[in-house]
Amino acid sequence: MSGYSVIIGSRPFRDGFGHGMTGADARFDLTPPITEDRVVSVVQNLCELAAEGELTQERMLYDTGLLTAWIISAWDAMNRR
Repeated sequence: MSGYSVIIGSRPFRDGFGHGMTGADARFDLTPPITEDRVVSVVQNLCELAAEGELTQERMLYDTGLLTAWIISAWDAMNRR
């Protein structure tokens, strides 16, 4: 992952970021390519949790780390072709 810098300040974000880099998350399809539907599904899940009063700070940090790393790693892979 060259040319990208992400400053990570919490363990949940770091954990999500690590899983996003590998695509290892059972809740979402993180296989390439990045699609609008896949990005929206992660954000929609966060919104649904918030609407139900079940969105924790830890979950929000994890999922934003996951989404950040997935987009960076997929973009990086695409540019290496």
